[in-house]
Amino acid sequence: MQKNIFQDYANKESCIIVGRCADSILRYKKDVLNICIYAPFEARLHNCVTELGMDEKSAVEKIKKVDEARSAHRKKYSPDCKSEFDDRNLMIDSSYF
Repeated sequence: MQKNIFQDYANKESCIIVGRCADSILRYKKDVLNICIYAPFEARLHNCVTELGMDEKSAVEKIKKVDEARSAHRKKYSPDCKSEFDDRNLMIDSSYF
């Protein structure tokens, strides 16, 4: 159902879809720009400790859990993607901003 919704919106008008494997779902459309915003592990760890007040050990465990969950979701719903670069046109390291 989600795939159909994404395709319907993308066929009707300009839209922004965040996550949910939309890059893979819309890979065959010519007028789609797929952007991945990410941060290196060290930057995410620093954010968890300084901004969220987590202790370092808990932060490391949480980051690893989230990364594993995201990876599992991508593998399940986008099995053709073999790397984090597949179906993405632009990668932005948010730690620079």
